Amino acid sequence: MKRLFLLLLLLTSCTKEELENFEWGFRYGNSSKKEEVLDSVVNATYQYTPQQIYKNSTQNHELNDGYFNELTMKWEYAFRPAFTYVDFDKDGDMDIFAKVEDYIKDGDIQWNSLYVLENLGNNQWKNNFDLIPEQKGVFYRRLKAADIDNDGDIDIVGFVAQEPAFGDYYPNIGGVDLFRFEDGIFKYENIVPYEENIDIWFHGGALADVNNDGWVDIIGSSTTSRIYLNRGGGVFYPNEYFDIGKKWGDGGTSWGGVHIWNLDFADLNNDGLLDMIGGLAKNEDFFFDFEGNDMEEFQKTTEIYYNTGTYPFYDVEPYYLGTDYYTDKIEDSFPTSNDVAIIDYNGDGYLDIFTAESKAWKFSRDGVFQYHQNNGDGTFSVRNDVFKYGDNELFESFEGGQIWDIKAFDINNDGNSELLIENWKYAGFNIWHQNSEGKLTRGVY
Repeated sequence: MKRLFLLLLLLTSCTKEELENFEWGFRYGNSSKKEEVLDSVVNATYQYTPQQIYKNSTQNHELNDGYFNELTMKWEYAFRPAFTYVDFDKDGDMDIFAKVEDYIKDGDIQWNSLYVLENLGNNQWKNNFDLIPEQKGVFYRRLKAADIDNDGDIDIVGFVAQEPAFGDYYPNIGGVDLFRFEDGIFKYENIVPYEENIDIWFHGGALADVNNDGWVDIIGSSTTSRIYLNRGGGVFYPNEYFDIGKKWGDGGTSWGGVHIWNLDFADLNNDGLLDMIGGLAKNEDFFFDFEGNDMEEFQKTTEIYYNTGTYPFYDVEPYYLGTDYYTDKIEDSFPTSNDVAIIDYNGDGYLDIFTAESKAWKFSRDGVFQYHQNNGDGTFSVRNDVFKYGDNELFESFEGGQIWDIKAFDINNDGNSELLIENWKYAGFNIWHQNSEGKLTRGVY
């Protein structure tokens, strides 16, 4: 991890010519160039920041120092998009709680096995399966981190949306599991029993104290979002929940062509309450079958529900982020929000939002990144001029539409925020740093 931080520190200070050299070396396999860069900073140091524990999984992910990329950090098993950061041993650097994505069917370690990628320092990692002694083998779409029982340790919640085993019947089996950290291991508990039910087929999920009572609640997202309130001590009742959010279409098995792929919480209007941000995925084969679903609605990718402070907390009309890429052609539109990064980018005291959006995959694997500036009045403005012209677009060979995770934070402690793709290998190791004109400029390594 230390070597990766140091590498980034060097890269973000490079000239355009140097960046082009690095891009050639990293993208096209010039290992001698890579080693030369690494060796040049081997004696430098980096001061790690201890993990802070927040009342929601979004901040636990976004505001801590952990990050990774499959091209520059090597390990045995692939994982995406179900992963999160946790300094379980409290040694000051981020470990990774993840599941095996490789399709392995035999042996003790198989597809969907959970493990901790333990950070040993100096970019050395250890696969630790012993920390999760009880394995269920289900398909977790998301793994989220928060202190569920207020004991000072990070716990992990897994949101289940069973994946067909490469051609098998699509079962729509969902549920929720908790891995409570106690006695040095993550102990398994089932919170929402598995069943074939589209309403709990949770492609997205988050942890947040939605009712501001000091206990972190569980929120799963499928056709809409479903809240399970923490009754104190990390106790949940699976039959006690309430649904929130707009229903697209009939909300049934065809879900109106809309699914909430990612879910985040943050205080966007500085009222002390956590607001809900939902990233939508739309299926053009179903979406237009329902009344009111037109091209304008099709291109609404990110919805915001402001917390009212009273039950059911999000019973309001959603606010939708805008786009600079509106079109009347389905094949040219970006109807899916793959992830968001939430940060006060312009330093005005209000949290802004970066979005990663994609075209329908049947047409292309193109993606765009957009910056939405918080106006401080409950609205946002698209301000893609923060990017160097064209550098927010990942078209054609970059396969930018397959990106699941982005993050924005000050990687090299220079007072400026960088934006990076965390884990989708086809797009390469992308990092946007501010150039001399203050524009976010993309480098691919």
